[in-house]
Amino acid sequence: MSDDPEALDGLGRALWWLRDPRGAVVHRERAYAGFRRTGDLHRAARIALWLSREYALVWGNRAAANGWLARGERLLASVAPGSDQGWLDLARAERAAEPGAAAAHARSALDVAVRAGDSDLELHALAQLGLAEVSAGRIEEGMTRLDEAMAAITSGEPSSLETFADADLAPLFNGLPDDRCQCLHWGYVVEGRVTFTFADGHEESYEAGDAYFAPPGHTPRLYAGSEIVEFHPTAELAKTIEVVERNLPALAGRESGRRAGTAPSASPSPRVQADVRCCAIL
Repeated sequence: MSDDPEALDGLGRALWWLRDPRGAVVHRERAYAGFRRTGDLHRAARIALWLSREYALVWGNRAAANGWLARGERLLASVAPGSDQGWLDLARAERAAEPGAAAAHARSALDVAVRAGDSDLELHALAQLGLAEVSAGRIEEGMTRLDEAMAAITSGEPSSLETFADADLAPLFNGLPDDRCQCLHWGYVVEGRVTFTFADGHEESYEAGDAYFAPPGHTPRLYAGSEIVEFHPTAELAKTIEVVERNLPALAGRESGRRAGTAPSASPSPRVQADVRCCAIL
């Protein structure tokens, strides 16, 4: 196969869309090395940031994710300021453990995007800032930013087809033991990806075609465009839904709280554009 970094990068992107994350990572790592050899540090840094996200979200490999993030930071320190710095700020926002830090990095990314005229970065940063503000309890402000990002995305404003809205559903389980879902799940991923994070910090990710079992004591993260089917024990599901329904009106968006006569749903906000079909079992 050619060692042309452009070809390797294009193939890696294509494999990602074909739901072959391992193949995508292998080819984009080779593309990274190729861009380093040719001196294109901007392209190499952007791939390093992408690799950091994939290692964190797909495999939960924090060591690799941190290593690629540090590599991107080092490369960008050697190039002229531009929108790449905003993508680095966005990566920091995605990795931040505390909503305040995530919001600060997302605001920085948004400022860079506006100055550089990078609409893709601007919409990513808006969505990330909105999620951080919702997580911090600033629901109205955060949802307004998410509304703005989604309006621009659906109008065709971005030039990239990458996913924008993933959802960390952990806040929905506040009030359950350890603030984690205590219901076990058997599931199947029809499309997209779902990740479960457990109390000891380890993560398990499943993609289209995967069947999974999630024991009690987890929080889920659902990715935009995903569709999953789940089965749960009836009694434990009822206890979980009771808590989720109390948390959902504030976190799922203003519209659901204003819709008179409609029972709250345990599914993620429509903004996530994901479908979870749940079936209770005895």
